[in-house]
Parts: sequence; structure tokens; C-alpha cells
Amino acid sequence: MKKLTRLLAALLCLCVFTPLAMAEDAGTEEASLLTRVLEIAEDGDDLIEMYAEDLSELMGIEPEEYVDFVYLAGTSVETGREVIAVLAVDEVAANHVEEMLNTYLEGRIRETRNYFPVAFKLLSEAKVAREGLLVVLAIGEQAEQETKLLLTGE
Repeated sequence: MKKLTRLLAALLCLCVFTPLAMAEDAGTEEASLLTRVLEIAEDGDDLIEMYAEDLSELMGIEPEEYVDFVYLAGTSVETGREVIAVLAVDEVAANHVEEMLNTYLEGRIRETRNYFPVAFKLLSEAKVAREGLLVVLAIGEQAEQETKLLLTGE
């Protein structure tokens, strides 16, 4: 009987404290992902933070697909400057996020082709990159370096 009571107590603790620990970890990860992007992007202070609604409406990436994201955009459409980093919940979600970011990038290239030559050039050079569950799209002069630093965690 004592073993059963201990087992039930342990199970209860596991059920109660695991979600709390996961929520704390998600909050820490969120702060660190945004912090990393702002530290890496030299023009981070000039970028506008976008919201989950923007990620959903513009790219088709839904909140249940990620643990954390950062979406920063430049103040001028002419530069095409953006940094998007999404930490997916699992492999299936990461595949979908990668696909949606590629589709988004292709659309942005088409939109700028005849109107914004600087943005078109930077968008044409941009690539969606992925390491594990982290998917990154950086657009700008330092995009390749920013992507590498975000994916390697350096």
C-alpha cells in the first residue's frame, strides 16, 4: 500500500510540476532567442518587432507550430530588411515552417522585382536555413553571418 501511495504521489508531482517547468523554459527560451537576434543584428535597434498575428497572416505559420519566434522588420520597404527565427515544436512543424518561409521569400522576391532594386537584390540572395527545430530567414547585408550565428548559437 505504501508503494502505491508513493507511486501516486510521484505521478501527481510529475503531472503538476512538469507543465510549470516547461512554461518557465519556454519563457527563458523566448527571451534568449530575441536577445540573440538583437545582439547579432547590428541594426537591431532600427528593426520593428512584429507579432504572432503577422507570422500567421503573412506566412501561414500558426502559434501551435512553434515554441518561440522572433520576427523583426526594417522600417523601409525599399531595403527588404527582415530577420525571422522560429523555434518549432517538433520535426513536422519545423518542416512546415521551413516550407512556409520559403514560400514567403519567393513572394517577396516577386513583389520587389520591378519596384525596389536594393530589396530585390537582398531578397534574391537570402536563403531559409535550418538547424534542428530552429528555422531562420535573414534578409540584409549581413544575412549570411546572422543566420550562421543564430543557427550555431555562437
